[in-house]
Amino acid sequence: MLKKYFVTFFFLVVVFPAHASNIEIRYIDGTVFLRGNKITKDHALHYGDTITTGENSLIIIKLEEYSTIKINELSSLKLVKPQKIKGGRIRRGVILKAGSVFVKAVQKVLKEDNSSLVLKTKIASMGVRGTEFFTSYANSTAGKDHEDIWMCVKEGQVVVKNRKTKTLVKVNEGEGVQVPFGKNTTSPRPLAWTEKLNWSMNPNGDVKNTVDISQAYYDLLNVDYD
Repeated sequence: MLKKYFVTFFFLVVVFPAHASNIEIRYIDGTVFLRGNKITKDHALHYGDTITTGENSLIIIKLEEYSTIKINELSSLKLVKPQKIKGGRIRRGVILKAGSVFVKAVQKVLKEDNSSLVLKTKIASMGVRGTEFFTSYANSTAGKDHEDIWMCVKEGQVVVKNRKTKTLVKVNEGEGVQVPFGKNTTSPRPLAWTEKLNWSMNPNGDVKNTVDISQAYYDLLNVDYD
């Protein structure tokens, strides 16, 4: 089971009013918290909220019409208010504080809305206009504050910005990268461990992801990627 984490960032100006949010909880399994209180499927969510999942728990949320996010167990995700930036574009975002998430952004909706979506973590940010990708923190021998980030793309393209080295890496469909803490992002390539990820967000089906992010490090040692 995944027990690691990922996130996003921006430079913004005009903040949209809180009442403009239309965030739907599509599915809950197990224990999910908001401000320390357990929530149910009928609970109202707003931009600015931080959602936290317990062990063997997950939640699927729909952010208006532009994105669906599956928050896996032992994860924490903050919903950031949409903001206008230079040129009249709208920057939408979430911050992954712990654990892992699956994100499905709808390109058509973002394009019509002149929007982009950014997922920010402690050491990297992922910018998209429409795609499907997975992001996760991974344990580090240096401790929780020095965790690596792993990201892979199922569909579309994600631009990964390394917040330490300031480098940008474009990751295409079927590829993944590792962002080691304080080091350069690895070159994009197919990663064997990602083939077992459960991308489903259908509330009527099996949505639980059972891939442990430690498999990524096992594959580095035992899979010939060259």
